[in-house]
Amino acid sequence: MSQQDPKAQPPANAAADLAAVRRVIDVDIRPYIQADGGDIEILSLEGNTVRVRLSGACVSCPSSLQTLRMGVQSRLREKFSPDLVVEGV
Repeated sequence: MSQQDPKAQPPANAAADLAAVRRVIDVDIRPYIQADGGDIEILSLEGNTVRVRLSGACVSCPSSLQTLRMGVQSRLREKFSPDLVVEGV
């Protein structure tokens, strides 16, 4: 069994997938979140799970879970996979 180098680059397809998700968030999602005084940061993409962090006004907003599920997750599912899950961290 070999050990993986923690500094190794992810496979090209994983990097491409992350870049594609980042583009959709930057173009289709972030402007709406920023218009309400918040922001969104992509932390990771592992399999079908996208981990994000909401900041600004979103931190204390009671609708932030709704934003993640009905806004971010549904839009990413439309673009990529119906099995995709968005988790807030």
